[in-house]
Amino acid sequence: MKRLFVLLFLWLTSISAMALDLDQDDLKSLPESGGGPVKVWVRFALIDIEQIDSAKQNFTVNYAYMVRWQDDRLKHDAEHDVVVDLGDIWYPQIQITNQQKLFKTLPEEANVSPNGEVLMIQRVWGNLSQPLDLRNFPFDKQHFYIKMMAAGDSHQSVVLVKDDRFPSGLAKKFSLPDWEITGWDVELGQGALFDDLPKRSVYIVDLQAQRSSNYYVVKVMSPLVFIVMMSWIVFWVDAAKAGPQIGVATTSMLTLIAYRFAIGKEMPQISYITRMDGFVFASTVLVFVTLILAVTTAVLAQKEKAHIGKKIDRVCRWLVPMIFIYIAWHSLVYMRV
Repeated sequence: MKRLFVLLFLWLTSISAMALDLDQDDLKSLPESGGGPVKVWVRFALIDIEQIDSAKQNFTVNYAYMVRWQDDRLKHDAEHDVVVDLGDIWYPQIQITNQQKLFKTLPEEANVSPNGEVLMIQRVWGNLSQPLDLRNFPFDKQHFYIKMMAAGDSHQSVVLVKDDRFPSGLAKKFSLPDWEITGWDVELGQGALFDDLPKRSVYIVDLQAQRSSNYYVVKVMSPLVFIVMMSWIVFWVDAAKAGPQIGVATTSMLTLIAYRFAIGKEMPQISYITRMDGFVFASTVLVFVTLILAVTTAVLAQKEKAHIGKKIDRVCRWLVPMIFIYIAWHSLVYMRV
């Protein structure tokens, strides 16, 4: 029985050699294409986007692609496709140029049909780099690119084209809790890793995504609104009662400081200011201003100028809320239009 399995294994592994009775070194050179570049049809299937890391400027993708091309040297008489190792034939050196760390999960092999059409499928998983503009965070829209280049051969010897026979596509649902994929497209063109290198054919998958902002509005911005509104109580407390006024203002300020520490992990760690940063900073300044006003009215009351403090309180009862409404409108509504 063991001998039978060994013979069966040797027979299966020798199918390629029997069907493709050609010099192996010749098979590794660029196939004939009538004087033009070798056409490589590309199909992609986006299985999942597992994570988008705004701070690290990358995203984790589960992605499969299929490429096929014609190589008349590989025509054979078998009734079915022949499986060959990629190391034994020429194949397009597809490089994902924005990869950080990717793992291939399928064998390095291809299927060769009797008419010489070669089909290769590969599935990759890992991180792709993607510079993000987060100035509109958390109401931002982003483009995520999967950039594939035909490397390894002389430039303009290989061209990547869309595969109309086998359309590309995306999974219906992704494991992203805070993003929504709103669309996708494929861009074809020429590109190079460096400006001084010859350009090569590129196939770019453009994924359009929008961040789901409900989480940040409900769990980050809403508590901040209540903290700011709490600080307005100082304008309704008698200016002669300095203790309650300053106590409320100080409590609001300390609560806001603790709040900012609590939300630190929710904010992207970047060098420039986002819309969320602007909203939090402006709210912090406004709460600090109420503390200063509370101290000011208390000092005026001690100097027997409580009537001036009362005028300040009456004006601030509507002026400070109006300023905060403008800040919120500018951060949450105006910048989104």
